[in-house]
Amino acid sequence: MATPLVPRLGTPEPSRGPDRRVAERWRACLAGCLLLLSGIGGCGGPVAKPRSDPAPSRVDSASLSPTPSPGAPSPAPAEPAGLASPTVDRLEPRPSRAPAGAARIRLESVAGGFEQPLLILDAGDGRSRLYVAERAGTLRAFDPTEAFEAPRLVLDLRASVETDHPEQGLLGLAFHPDFESNGRLFASYTAVGGDARVTELAYDRAADAFDPTRERELLRIPQPAKNHNTSHLAFGPDGMLYLGVGDGGGANDPSGNGQNPASLLGKILRIDVDRMDHGLAYAIPPDNPYVGEPGHAAETWVWGLRHPWRFSFDRGSGALFVGEVGQADWEEVDRLEGGPGFTGANLGWPVFEAEHCLASPDACSTPDARSMRPPILSYAHSDGNCSIIGGFVYRPLDAGDRLAGTYLFADFCSGRIWGASPSASGIWTQRELADTDLSISSFGEDAAGRLYVSDLAGGAIYRIDSER
Repeated sequence: MATPLVPRLGTPEPSRGPDRRVAERWRACLAGCLLLLSGIGGCGGPVAKPRSDPAPSRVDSASLSPTPSPGAPSPAPAEPAGLASPTVDRLEPRPSRAPAGAARIRLESVAGGFEQPLLILDAGDGRSRLYVAERAGTLRAFDPTEAFEAPRLVLDLRASVETDHPEQGLLGLAFHPDFESNGRLFASYTAVGGDARVTELAYDRAADAFDPTRERELLRIPQPAKNHNTSHLAFGPDGMLYLGVGDGGGANDPSGNGQNPASLLGKILRIDVDRMDHGLAYAIPPDNPYVGEPGHAAETWVWGLRHPWRFSFDRGSGALFVGEVGQADWEEVDRLEGGPGFTGANLGWPVFEAEHCLASPDACSTPDARSMRPPILSYAHSDGNCSIIGGFVYRPLDAGDRLAGTYLFADFCSGRIWGASPSASGIWTQRELADTDLSISSFGEDAAGRLYVSDLAGGAIYRIDSER
């Protein structure tokens, strides 16, 4: 069974006092519900929902396997009565642990009252609004330049989204690169019944909202367990849709999906949503690295993943940065260069957890294991850390900003935010930028390159500002 994403409450190190933040988070988890370490989610109340009729799409039969026992879901709170008024307070970081003179960050709240926010998105249509996805299946819009603006409901998929388990819900959204002209939005969520489902929705300009009755299914992936349901979505600079899928759940990948090239689980997939191949609701790009390779799912871009909760493309270099959630000891960041000639990659799970051998020494020393790609960064489950939240490379309009070009990421349990950058020799190192009390569930990026974080427990959205 996967390790719960709740703060670890072991005896503190002698040199440190009791960790106030860990204790507070534990109490909050008992009172309500936070997440599970094997993935990000919440504890929304179960709702009886009808299954919608699926459109023709691929069903991943290779992912069908015996169901490990996922354990009982966390207690569900009552259905929220509605959105509270947005907050406008400022959260100041704790004293710096960064090198003297190094740029750090401060967090400015721009909206609040959300119920378990999991995503922050910009539609890229030139409007000064952001979209926030809530775990239960709703999408709300607000303008961060307008103080006190109440978030507006623009999509409600609650009738289709399963939330009985803390790691289920509306987990991924991506606006088409040409959304301003074509109004296409793509969603990834746990469907009623437990399958991972990827769909397309259409924007109704007259209503300024998305109509769930016009939903079209692209892909359905059966899940052997109720956790590791990650299905993050992002369009790459090549216009292809990238889909991150967890290994299907359970400790140590009991179904073997991470190292099963035929399964769509434990992978990042790459599909073309502007074309359709025969029998599919999408097309497989002919330059995908495993097209035509026997035994490999042609949709696969990289494999050997456990739970790629959040990933993003660097708008400067085009590289893909993946925040890969670890199991018991290590979290990792992977960086992948795509483009013409990309031959794919095996990131190693469950042979390795980050760069550390998880299998037997013999299994970790085979030629195949030695060819598995290690992460650029990893950090241990210590000092309150437990689950990485992948972020973005900071690309502000002000190229003179001292944090420009830095990859920002966070940890859910500790609330810390780090920045990472490479040395002249290509070695990546990280430094702490802020030590917050937030339950950070996601980062977001707007059209101007400004970055935001969502606080799952507090229901607020914060803008990240670089301190000079």
